[in-house]
Amino acid sequence: KQTAEIDMAGVKFTPLGQETGYISSSYAFSGHYDGGNFAIKNLEISSDGKAVGLFGSVSDAVIENVVIGEGSTITSTVVSKTGAVVGQAGSGTVIRNCVNYATVHGTAQYQDFGDMAYHMGGIVGNISASASLVYGCKNYGKVYFDSINFDAGGIVGDLGYGVIANCENHGEITAPSKESYSGLKNGSSAGGIVADNYRGYISGCWNDGAISGGKCVGGILGRSDDAVIESCYNLGTVTGTADGEKY
Repeated sequence: KQTAEIDMAGVKFTPLGQETGYISSSYAFSGHYDGGNFAIKNLEISSDGKAVGLFGSVSDAVIENVVIGEGSTITSTVVSKTGAVVGQAGSGTVIRNCVNYATVHGTAQYQDFGDMAYHMGGIVGNISASASLVYGCKNYGKVYFDSINFDAGGIVGDLGYGVIANCENHGEITAPSKESYSGLKNGSSAGGIVADNYRGYISGCWNDGAISGGKCVGGILGRSDDAVIESCYNLGTVTGTADGEKY
């Protein structure tokens, strides 16, 4: 358990549970980390890994009461799954009562054929398991990127199954790229809580951050595929920057 504030100024930090290829539980952090609501400030991560954050990849883990403090920047230099707290969350993971003030930024300028999409979130980049939960988390940081085919969410970039509950976003979320070719359906999705949701469940969340997206954009959710949303509301501006679907 973290028992005091940590100042990471001048420290080159490598994500815990970092993954350099496809996400595998054999490389993931599995355990319990309690941040005690003490800030980790001036955290700077610049990584070319496939899962980027304070924790790169986690599985069967509990991450709670973590505060990524002001002066922090989380940067992914290649197409990846990136979040301030967790990059990729696998099965059996609970992430609760975490807060982010860091800027989350993707700088990759192109995407190789067949490579995965960029998934970025203020708290978690990607959740890919039904037994995972994000609860009571808040994002104040800006989440944005400079490239194509990217999901940017205030709490989670890409939600596959899983549950997001009682979370809130106050940060600016920007995912500007449009569909590169008509019918290709790649373009960007931006959402105040989640950018892209496949059969996930979102409940009791709200957003007042400014949200802009190139293809699919929404105050709570950018793009939905057989998802459930209930008891959520949006107070932020929502701007579509290119022709596409809007939810």
